[in-house]
Amino acid sequence: MKANQLQVKQIRLNIGGVSILNDVSFSLSEGDRVGLVGPNGAGKTSVINCITQFEKRYQGEVTFSNKLLNKENPQDLPKYKIIRTFQNLGLFNELTVLENFYIAAHQSFESKLKNVFKLEKEVKQEALTLLEHESINLHDIVSDLSYGQQKIVEFLCALIQRPSVLILDEPAAGLNDFEKNRMIEMILKKQQELNFSLLVVEHDVNFVSTLCQNVVVLQSGELLCSGSPEEVFKRKEVIQAWIGESNV
Repeated sequence: MKANQLQVKQIRLNIGGVSILNDVSFSLSEGDRVGLVGPNGAGKTSVINCITQFEKRYQGEVTFSNKLLNKENPQDLPKYKIIRTFQNLGLFNELTVLENFYIAAHQSFESKLKNVFKLEKEVKQEALTLLEHESINLHDIVSDLSYGQQKIVEFLCALIQRPSVLILDEPAAGLNDFEKNRMIEMILKKQQELNFSLLVVEHDVNFVSTLCQNVVVLQSGELLCSGSPEEVFKRKEVIQAWIGESNV
């Protein structure tokens, strides 16, 4: 049985007297691919904000390999190799792809211990490896890329930070069916190569069902149910709460 790598324990979040999250608990073991799903306003982004310590007003515990993260700051999370993306693309559009890799890698590489030129050479080589088989050049300006290519670059910029746990916030948003399938293939391939655990916040049922081994469903800030995609997406309460209003 795999040990729990990331644990969310009885997270409660109240803001201005409004309950945002109420006793949300789940875990992520090494190598897992877990989908965090639910209707709009269910609290999904609030959960990952608590995990990554962007939200500090919560009660409960977030632990990584039995280390309590509650008192950590968001900028400290890369030392635990917990890396996240955001709903809006976190890229610098007027810079090149390579320059975006440099920026992404800054927190995870031991830059203080290395010569700057050696560090840049190392990042460039890793970037070339990550972009292998992609029709994206390191010297392309990000704004000149298609939206689908920009999503790929964002995902790979997260990978160059060498995550143990990767949290993807709506990786399929704005992609067509071909691009979604390509993204799934890339995530699975890179996970096998780099051995990270994955937590995915996503609205697309088919994307989650294809990618994830387990699913956690939130409704109105509470845990509705969890289990395999096959089990969860057949449950009446899930269909009523979420799938009925989703674009399946």
